[in-house]
Amino acid sequence: MRTKWTYIFSLILGLGTVAISLSFAADKKSVPEATVDIIKAPFNILEKVVNIKKMPELPQTFFETGKAPFDLARSFVELGMHQEFSSIGDRRGQSYSSLGNSYLALGDFDRAIEYFQKALERDPNKVDYLVLLGWAYFKSERYDEAIQTFKRVEEINPRVVDAYTGRGWIYFKKQEFEEAVKFFYSALEVNPQSSDAYAGLGWCFFRKDKTLLAEQYLQIALRKGLKNPEHTEPEAHRALGYLYFSQGDFKKALKHFKIAVRHRPGWNDARTKWADCLFALGKYADASSVYKHALRYEKSAELYDKLGWSYFYSDSKGFLKSPKSRLRKALEMFTEATIINADYKSSQEGIAAVEKKM
Repeated sequence: MRTKWTYIFSLILGLGTVAISLSFAADKKSVPEATVDIIKAPFNILEKVVNIKKMPELPQTFFETGKAPFDLARSFVELGMHQEFSSIGDRRGQSYSSLGNSYLALGDFDRAIEYFQKALERDPNKVDYLVLLGWAYFKSERYDEAIQTFKRVEEINPRVVDAYTGRGWIYFKKQEFEEAVKFFYSALEVNPQSSDAYAGLGWCFFRKDKTLLAEQYLQIALRKGLKNPEHTEPEAHRALGYLYFSQGDFKKALKHFKIAVRHRPGWNDARTKWADCLFALGKYADASSVYKHALRYEKSAELYDKLGWSYFYSDSKGFLKSPKSRLRKALEMFTEATIINADYKSSQEGIAAVEKKM
């Protein structure tokens, strides 16, 4: 029968082997350094995730290299859950939580929820686990369960700000803005420095067409976020981008969308609006470049159509040496849009406009 020391020795040996082999691989640039670091820390695959509702493109390295590194790390974490380890400290709850974090980063919300629930079976009143479970429910749009989870957080510790910001963002998503505002204000009573709460209020008042109040709260969110950059400074930039865009101030909007995308590459809506600003400012060639980047994240009739018009107007403004080649590219993009949506009117008009010019 294998003893606990056998498991411990096997774990240490296995981790050493993985770390050494990945170090060689990292030297050859075949594995991203971030992935190596993750596997070197099997009991804490990802650091505690803040603001789960707007998860950045953190897991991209897993998809670029395949899921083998993640699966390997997971096997060591699951070994740490083995009963033999109970005598040296029960790490199973924390290990389940770490796995939940990793699945949350990978966008597998059902598995994340499963592991956070397992962690809570080990410690039902652990606020950290409840908060992460609440955000996992939020990401999977299981709003009723998320609300109940955040209520439970408040019952255990009413000084945890996520108990209120969590419900604020849920009601915002449900377009129940009055209820959302109430919870964001409650969050500020708990923590007046919460940039998340200020950003939430800014979004709510923007949706309620109270733009002056919205801008006031979003600017506060920026100031708070600069002191706590792990919070919602990028969210405030994105919201301000939308606000200024709605007012026709495309230069200001452009600045904020660019900053938001720099912090959160996965926010393709902000990237698209960045390109929309360039288009509105008559910078068609620049807009086409950003639209093409946006197409890497999502293939939609709208994006193909916008890229088509960027090519079309770039030609008429003399940005290209070969206008006909740009018109052909515009036609190609409009056609792609109609393949996705045969009734896309803007692209139908684009095709007609190209054919007329050719």
